[in-house]
Amino acid sequence: MDDRISQTIIYMPVFNRKAIALESIENMRQVKGDAHLCIVDDCSTELDGCDLVKLGDSGYVNPRNIGIDATRIHMLTEFFSSNFKYCYFTDSDTIHDTEFMSRALFMLDKTNCISCLYNTSSPIHHKDGFNIDIGNDIIIRRTVPGVSMFFDKNIAFRLIQYYLDAIRFRGNIIAESKAWDWFFCMIMPQMALSRVSYLEHLYAGGLHVMNGRDVAANLTPFLAAERSQVFKRLGIPLEEDLGLPPPVSRL
Repeated sequence: MDDRISQTIIYMPVFNRKAIALESIENMRQVKGDAHLCIVDDCSTELDGCDLVKLGDSGYVNPRNIGIDATRIHMLTEFFSSNFKYCYFTDSDTIHDTEFMSRALFMLDKTNCISCLYNTSSPIHHKDGFNIDIGNDIIIRRTVPGVSMFFDKNIAFRLIQYYLDAIRFRGNIIAESKAWDWFFCMIMPQMALSRVSYLEHLYAGGLHVMNGRDVAANLTPFLAAERSQVFKRLGIPLEEDLGLPPPVSRL
């Protein structure tokens, strides 16, 4: 096992959706290896007394509900001041492959870019057509989904520096950028996307609110088998249940 896995902190914010969050956290506990899992509850109101933060290696509850974008900023600055060398941002509605950490480190080594392990089948992240295939199933892009982002302290410094400059000169950059993944895209000239998906994104009911069904394309064999079982446990319809074709990669 790569020793750098133990130098990685995984941040997983949670807000309500108890069943999906529990599934996601349990999966992460099983596949993360020696990485440190930090769970941050953004003041959930529908967990029926379930203290999700205790299921991680560490965790805390925000003093008030501040939303995912502001929560990510807090996580970013917390990582930068920590002793960890690597950071992985994901969501509490995901299931990950057993090798996702090794894949993330491999991609960072090859590209020195923010690395995303989720190849979405939705068209929203494939509009600009900017794709550079550098081999090893790695695509260099201007945008990647925010559900999976792996980076090191050097990249974190650039993100924080840009954020502070933006606050100084332009006001609330998070509010301006609309979403956390687009905030990254505004700062970094390029990012790395895995053609093979090392996680599946469940969403609420497995559906993206505005852009149709947004699920992973090119799943690993482990996830392909795990996905159907998790979807059934959560009551999320599979493609065949909806009369839809299997997810197709747009890369």
